[in-house]
Amino acid sequence: MPSNSEAIRHDEPPTIAERAHLREELEQRLAKLLGRRLAGQPVHAINPEDNKNEADQVARLMEQNAAISLCNQTTHQLREIRAALARMNAGTYGRCSNCGEEIGRRRLTANPSAELCLRCQNRADLGQWLSFSSPRDSLHVLRSA
Repeated sequence: MPSNSEAIRHDEPPTIAERAHLREELEQRLAKLLGRRLAGQPVHAINPEDNKNEADQVARLMEQNAAISLCNQTTHQLREIRAALARMNAGTYGRCSNCGEEIGRRRLTANPSAELCLRCQNRADLGQWLSFSSPRDSLHVLRSA
């Protein structure tokens, strides 16, 4: 039975028709996100004088935080999709921006805006996790790897 990394390496790149479908999916996601962003209400700073009631202020602050979080998430997704479409136009879509290997069709189908192959993505995720961990935790993970 092949290991996970062997299975990942042997995943075929997407066909031309699959790439066209992935482009269409990315463009639909882009349009949907732009619609969400345009339809959203502007986020206004909370003025303590607007609501004298502390419960109202807390509720309004929570609404503002949710709106900011959605805006940040939408902006991040827009960047990823636009970058993927730019890679398609440049002819580099489907190649890992780190190691240059083909990104398999299963990964691109699951995440059409993927820029890294699964192996490089796992390394990047581990690096991010390690940067948030204590040095002692990092040594434990590296020794067990």
